[in-house]
Amino acid sequence: MNNLDKYINLNIEKSWDNCIPLWKKQGRVEDYPRNTRRPKYKPSFEKQLGIYFAKSFKNEYLYVINKLKTVDNVEYLCAFEILEFMCEEFINKFPDDFIQIKYKLPKKIMEEISGDLDANGFIGESIGELFEYKFVLQKD
Repeated sequence: MNNLDKYINLNIEKSWDNCIPLWKKQGRVEDYPRNTRRPKYKPSFEKQLGIYFAKSFKNEYLYVINKLKTVDNVEYLCAFEILEFMCEEFINKFPDDFIQIKYKLPKKIMEEISGDLDANGFIGESIGELFEYKFVLQKD
């Protein structure tokens, strides 16, 4: 999968250590703020890597939740964005662990949330509240 396998292996810790320098260099996993619309768009390698990471380790999400304990704002944002990609992998049975995340939304996300079409009308502060709104309440 176009060099993605160079960064992702069977071990989530090693894979995280391989990927986080690229995401930190970009400042996040996502390419653009969530309130930016693009008519034509090809995701960057870093975003493709994030999606592949999320798909590869979706059942090991507790490891990424633990990454939210960091004091590094960029790594915190990256962990949030990876968790959001992981949420998209759960179609029928959405794990309660995502909803129970009490950590505050990253500052950058709070700045962008008003333009996020998937979170239209969201009122809250925690990551868990946003995940519940987007992936449970909005899916009903």
